[in-house]
Amino acid sequence: MKSLIGLCLLSIAFQTNFSMAKEFEWSGYKWRTRPTSNRTMGPGSNLWSDADENIFIDEKGDLHLKITQNAEGKWVCAEVAMVESLTYGTYEFELSSRYDKLAKNTVVGLFTYISPDSVAKQIGRNVGDEKPDTPHEIDIEMTGSWGDANLFFTTHDPDVQSPSQNFYEPLTGDHTTHRFTWRPEEIVWSSYHGHVAGQADPPNPIIEQRSNDNHGKPAVARYVGPVIPQDLNERVLVNFWIFNEKLPDPAPSDGKEQELVVHSFHFTPLSE
Repeated sequence: MKSLIGLCLLSIAFQTNFSMAKEFEWSGYKWRTRPTSNRTMGPGSNLWSDADENIFIDEKGDLHLKITQNAEGKWVCAEVAMVESLTYGTYEFELSSRYDKLAKNTVVGLFTYISPDSVAKQIGRNVGDEKPDTPHEIDIEMTGSWGDANLFFTTHDPDVQSPSQNFYEPLTGDHTTHRFTWRPEEIVWSSYHGHVAGQADPPNPIIEQRSNDNHGKPAVARYVGPVIPQDLNERVLVNFWIFNEKLPDPAPSDGKEQELVVHSFHFTPLSE
């Protein structure tokens, strides 16, 4: 395990708790951890930690995020965010762990995010007007918490129902790749077996296994409606958390530590 301590540290004020967010290099970009806090915060009303056991880079360069119990016996989650903002293009995440083997109520998030209030301020719109005029997040999520699927493609505006498609397939190995291409007029998501970032037409897509209209079809979704974020100062995030409506102490449904391994992140702007 390669500790993130000793890499550049950035002091920040976080809620009412002063903490140290760790800044580190990974996959060609600078990232910051979500710092440890003793207050529950979303998503999922969780506690968060950037202790070395919760976020670290291994000898192969893979990023690990873990859900563990702290010294008080509370379960703590992990999140990292890219320092710079990117732009329209293709965002790809290569995983080296099986999300279908995680506790059912844990959530893997691979996404871009900017707060709805920040969107409203920058483009002169309003939050709370029941109009899709502040889209702010593009998501790939893995969880067993929301029905019989385990892979979700979603885009968000706080004032309308989130456009979303979901899929289910048990995996056969640790390696998968998940991507979305974000354009001003559309978002296209897709997921594949293996590490295939950068390939224009990868083989072995994840295939829907449920008995529904998409049975046997690849995990691909295209959205062209109004809930497409504008290119502002959004950030790329990876988080790993517990979905649990039984507050105040969310816990993995199997009572065990959970681990997400992210092999790499790749970005290709639309111009390339």
